[in-house]
Amino acid sequence: MNKVMTVLLFVFLTTPLYAASDFSYTYKNPTSVHAADYIVQKINVELHSEGSVTYWKPAKGAETLAQTSPGIIVYHFPFNYPIQKAELFISTWTYHWNYSQGRSLIFGSTDRNSWIKIAEADPPEYGQANSGSFQGFLPQSFIGAKDIWLKVELYSYGNSAASGGTWTNTAQHSRYDVNADNTTFRLEVDFQEPQVQGTKHQLDIKMNADVNIPDTSFGCSLAVVPGTVSGNVDLYVAIVLPGGTAYLLGPTELETDLVAYKTNIPAQNASVLILPEFPLPASLPNGTYNFLALLVKTGTDLANEQNWVSNVAARAMVFTPLSPAQKAFINELGYPLQFVKMFSHDGKDRRIDESWIYLKQGLGENFINGVFVHEETLQNSLADAPEGVNHPERYHMDTTLSQIKSWHGEPRKTFTENLDIGVYTTYTYDGIIFGFLDAQLIAVISGK
Repeated sequence: MNKVMTVLLFVFLTTPLYAASDFSYTYKNPTSVHAADYIVQKINVELHSEGSVTYWKPAKGAETLAQTSPGIIVYHFPFNYPIQKAELFISTWTYHWNYSQGRSLIFGSTDRNSWIKIAEADPPEYGQANSGSFQGFLPQSFIGAKDIWLKVELYSYGNSAASGGTWTNTAQHSRYDVNADNTTFRLEVDFQEPQVQGTKHQLDIKMNADVNIPDTSFGCSLAVVPGTVSGNVDLYVAIVLPGGTAYLLGPTELETDLVAYKTNIPAQNASVLILPEFPLPASLPNGTYNFLALLVKTGTDLANEQNWVSNVAARAMVFTPLSPAQKAFINELGYPLQFVKMFSHDGKDRRIDESWIYLKQGLGENFINGVFVHEETLQNSLADAPEGVNHPERYHMDTTLSQIKSWHGEPRKTFTENLDIGVYTTYTYDGIIFGFLDAQLIAVISGK
């Protein structure tokens, strides 16, 4: 096992999240014995189960947000010693369906009087979900305090929200799936040592998107809020691929040795561009890509936590063939019988326009780069229409003619036209048509 896997993964990745802390509290299922140990107030909330999933939700909602009284859960964690750092994971989710939509907010306080909003999830577009979860270190205002108060507010509103029950499941806290056995709440607290010398620098990884589909562009950067720790720093940036393979970002390329991205720099110079925006090819492995960053005293050992002068910034990017909105429609309506997929790009900016036709429901769903933009009601519907045999996520901007022939065989007809911008060729198959501009796939039309 190389140095990155032995040192980086064992120390750099796992220590900040799972090493023994002065105080540690975790639960998975919100119905478990100790899940309510620190809950001191509940207003208009209830535990609800749907199949393998359990979560907190509002007991009642209302037709509009202005009329809605939120479901409220308050946690209190009292300590005997001042806090040095507190790392929190607390989860909320919001959904948007035809019967209601959700909004969630998470607040933190040291005195239960002055609240700081630390996370928020507004209602997503119809058929989508938003995460309002918080994962990371609590703000610096918690340093030196002896109490952590957390407040979750859940709003569910729409046509049926006043009925409660399943109709208010569009705002959720601590959503637990028995099949995934996922952690829904975690708090790790370290207390101050005597004569603490300054506060650590705070790093944050910023991305243009947390979820990307093929043919869209991805990029990320690092922002730093300097603390009061003195001296120059070395900046380490790690990228962990799906499956666990880890690399360090070196000065010019990815490395498998312990190499700093930048060395001997002032802390404020850690605000850098990590990856410029670049198109994501369909061949890229699907899954979660984790990005981490850390500042270490210049010239010291990364493996010794005493040399760390910042938090470990962590951010994940999910690469998936279908966006959350598209998955939601497939889960509810199945695959469209007909679809049109158009590809275009102008330099680094790429665009995917998709129209999915559901003849059975008489609906047309439209997306740009996987984001749901609008729904159309068709003039006609077909009650016995089947699901489509061709799936839109199979075809991408970098799909080649040879790949298409390996899937569909030789085309029934081929048409070629010389245009000012290149040679446009249409390849016609039974039930699907492909349009190429020179060697670039720019159009897919599927369905009879």
